[in-house]
Amino acid sequence: MNFTAIDFETANPARSSACSVGLIVVQNGKVVERFYSLIKPPTDDFSPFNVRRHRIRPEMVAAAPTFADVYPSLVEHIRGPVIAHNASFDISVLRACVDEYGIAAPKLDYYCSLRLSQAQWPDAPSHQLTSLAQLFGIPLVNHHNAQEDASACAHIVLRALHDQGLVSVKALASCLGVTKGRLAIESHTPCRSRRRNRGSGNEMPVQDERPAVQSTRLSGDVFLFTGLLDSMPRDEAERRIRKLGGATVTNVSGRVTIIVVGHEPGSKLSQAEARRRAGQPIRMLNEAEFLSLLEGTAHENC
Repeated sequence: MNFTAIDFETANPARSSACSVGLIVVQNGKVVERFYSLIKPPTDDFSPFNVRRHRIRPEMVAAAPTFADVYPSLVEHIRGPVIAHNASFDISVLRACVDEYGIAAPKLDYYCSLRLSQAQWPDAPSHQLTSLAQLFGIPLVNHHNAQEDASACAHIVLRALHDQGLVSVKALASCLGVTKGRLAIESHTPCRSRRRNRGSGNEMPVQDERPAVQSTRLSGDVFLFTGLLDSMPRDEAERRIRKLGGATVTNVSGRVTIIVVGHEPGSKLSQAEARRRAGQPIRMLNEAEFLSLLEGTAHENC
């Protein structure tokens, strides 16, 4: 049971804008090290949306080390495979930050605790970090503090290992049909979920085999996307929203009630933030929160 859980927070939608990082090192099933640092991003551009989430403001990181300064300590603390909740985000932050400072990417294997939890507890009401922490009694008082989120991630994985009676993340992932992600100097292989074919033991790509559901939970909600999603093409995300009773638009307007923020978002994000400040009730969701919303809505109607 040796692994390292990691979590980044960013100043704005740019993945290279890391403003804090937290690590939890687990050895033999016990937390043996913790590491946390604020990070001074390359610019002082802090998105109001991000600040509301993690409450880190520009003046708090003015004297903090840069990512280049933090990086040696970061790598020194990593033991075993890296795990993050919605790892596509945290690994993309790591990749963007090393690129920003001209640092060679570390060689590491990683897994996504979101994908592991979805496979381990498919009937859970939600697989968001906060929801799983509440479900299993895992302390998470200060969500979006990087160290606390990394700690919750680590304990969720420990719970899955316990439930399966396994002692390694590699074995857990293999049992649950989740493939390993790998980061190297000039290559990157993402972590993915796969489903076993029970008849042959072979692995098959995950497909949504649930029948179409008629839900009204999203009725009245109008979704707008900005930036790229890691989990699916945008047209697939829009199709799922419409299937669950919601509507989608392509431009910011008074109709928008939810904006989903992927990586490298465009000007729609700042336009939506301006409308929020003017009083328009717009919820802002990151990709993990959006996926949990879809999952929870479909689950309620199965």
